[in-house]
Amino acid sequence: MFKRGDQVEILPEFQDAGDDEFHWVVLADEEKGRVDICPVDIALKIKPRYTVEAHQIRLCRFNGEETEKATDAYTLAREFSASLRTLLSPEEIELVIARNAAEKDPNICHSHDFCDANVVLLEVFLAHGMDPADEGGMEKWGNLWDETWTLAKGIGFDVEQPVQSSTRTAP
Repeated sequence: MFKRGDQVEILPEFQDAGDDEFHWVVLADEEKGRVDICPVDIALKIKPRYTVEAHQIRLCRFNGEETEKATDAYTLAREFSASLRTLLSPEEIELVIARNAAEKDPNICHSHDFCDANVVLLEVFLAHGMDPADEGGMEKWGNLWDETWTLAKGIGFDVEQPVQSSTRTAP
């Protein structure tokens, strides 16, 4: 069963030309054998969303072995941004970016004006086997959570923008 945030690849027999060059992420949990996926490294402002059948994809593989899911802030920030952009409209994203730019408090993110963005980021963390709600979870994952949020906010939740590491605290 594929879960939101899983990194997948399209099986060769179902690929269109160039599909193997993209980094694909599952946008929503598998439902009735179907999965919504999106290439996160595509140079388009509005990211395409593809619905595929579960048998047409697999978790990313390396030398025949399932890869460890990336747990760096860079990857998490891109996945969080992609998830947030599937949840909010382009107009809402633009409002979030404008409000964040005008915000004086660096610990405030206006994505909360439109959704519970903590839940969105939590789902990304859970997809990587990290649960900040577990006992000791915030001690273990709190800094990564903050860095991920700060990176995503800093790139305007745009998965195409280069991400640079930051140590600023985020909400």
